[in-house]
Amino acid sequence: MSRIKLKNKKIYLFIFLALVIFLQGIFLIPPLDRDESRFASASKNMIETNDFIDIRLDGEPRYKKPVGIYWAQSFTTLLFGNFPYDEIWTYRIPSLFGVLLSIVLIFLSVRKRFNEDIAFLSAFFLSMSLLLISEINQAKSDGLLFLFINICNLILLKKIDDYEKNRSIDKSKLELILFWCSLSLGTLVKGPIILIFVGVPLFCFSFIRKDFSLVKSLHSLSCYLIYFCIVTPWFVIITIKSGSTFWYESVINDLLNKVKSGQESHGFFPGYYSFLLFLFFWPGCTFVISIAKQIFLDLKNGLKSNLKVLYLICLFLPCFLIYELIPTKLPHYVLPVYPALSILVSIFIIEGIKENNFFLYSKVNTICLLIYPLAFISLFSVAIIQYSNYELSTILITLYLTVITLYIFQQFYLKKNIKKFFVSCLIFQISVYLCLVHYLTPKLETFWISKRINHIVATNSKKNENIYHYGFNEPSLVFLMGHKSQKLIPEKMVKRIKDPRKSLFILTDNELEIFSKFMQNDQQIKLIDSFEGFNYSRGKKIKFYIFKN
Repeated sequence: MSRIKLKNKKIYLFIFLALVIFLQGIFLIPPLDRDESRFASASKNMIETNDFIDIRLDGEPRYKKPVGIYWAQSFTTLLFGNFPYDEIWTYRIPSLFGVLLSIVLIFLSVRKRFNEDIAFLSAFFLSMSLLLISEINQAKSDGLLFLFINICNLILLKKIDDYEKNRSIDKSKLELILFWCSLSLGTLVKGPIILIFVGVPLFCFSFIRKDFSLVKSLHSLSCYLIYFCIVTPWFVIITIKSGSTFWYESVINDLLNKVKSGQESHGFFPGYYSFLLFLFFWPGCTFVISIAKQIFLDLKNGLKSNLKVLYLICLFLPCFLIYELIPTKLPHYVLPVYPALSILVSIFIIEGIKENNFFLYSKVNTICLLIYPLAFISLFSVAIIQYSNYELSTILITLYLTVITLYIFQQFYLKKNIKKFFVSCLIFQISVYLCLVHYLTPKLETFWISKRINHIVATNSKKNENIYHYGFNEPSLVFLMGHKSQKLIPEKMVKRIKDPRKSLFILTDNELEIFSKFMQNDQQIKLIDSFEGFNYSRGKKIKFYIFKN
């Protein structure tokens, strides 16, 4: 059997519907702390101030990343949003666009460079990846950067394929322009990070082969000018506007500190990303250990191996190891290597089926397969018990997911039915997503503090009333209420309380005592609402009080 024969319109339609389902979160999930709301708030500030050069968050400079993502989010929000521009979904569109277009381009490219089965499985594994699904639904820079990295690497893969077929590297001007434009835009989105995921694999590939002709094929004075013209203007203007502040904050305070130590409590041990593969790259993680030996053999015989496969290994392994060694770790940092891993896993599966290799269905692979479903079922049950009411529906959902998990095990290990295995994995991941977005998210109301505050304010305040907050200043609150609320400064508290104009005061239990001292038994101040929430960014419960004079 040389092919899985996945060329089936029903299967493709099923995948398409799954992707549509995975998009619901952009509308239903509230603004998330902290990175998403920071990006969205800064983009919102650009729209409000009509200043598309400077990057500011809550009145303070935000010079951690270049301007590209803020321009993209501002554009989509101006195009699809309405005043006061506080609907988070409009800021998530660039991430959605970047990820979905990447999947399409990867499918089309792999189909041409390898075959349709490998292309289908590559797109399938990417579409099912929890990390990729997560990035679709968040207004951050990584989804858009993902697109530009993929364009660059797919062009390089095409050049390698042309070389294998014709023994010469194609020097198409259109491809060169597209490569350098993508490299430029990626730099504007997240700075030099794109050079790691494009430059490192290119250098490693050339070094292993002792042939730098691929590197030389990218040299062009006109392309250097394209890069210079796209990247330089904003960097020059922001340097003039901020002095050296932008470079200090972005390079010294952000980039170098991440390399030196675990920044913002995000430091983890080497092996962190290897472990997360079994959660975030499911069901592709099933075969990761099995292909490790094959990768080793390919590297050992680098000059003799398939050059496209060798490049994919150079894209995945060095970049993955670099981030394993960097102290600061967040799950999405290694997202750009997932396409290469998806293709490698797909090649391994197709070759295994072609050779009737039943090692595909080994006990080790089965254990790798079951880690994610069992972990999710356990965490789902704990979350409901801990933060919501344990209801009959929860028991039924848990049983439903358990049955699907058992079915996946049966089709993979016992029956070795690869088609039904893929379909059952797809059903499980769709179920997980629907469970998270439609069932779990509404029940974890205690997490959505900013959303609740915004609702209370909308219900109890009138137009032109002053709104002050004190003690809770998470980015999600700044995003939702930045246009209508101010951070309360203790030194000016008496003045605000005594102001004859109606005002709303949002306080936490930690600041209640301080606020009470300034009230001075003022009978005009009334408590209109209070509630308890869980600040997941800080990992603690907080009680909130809303007063009105």
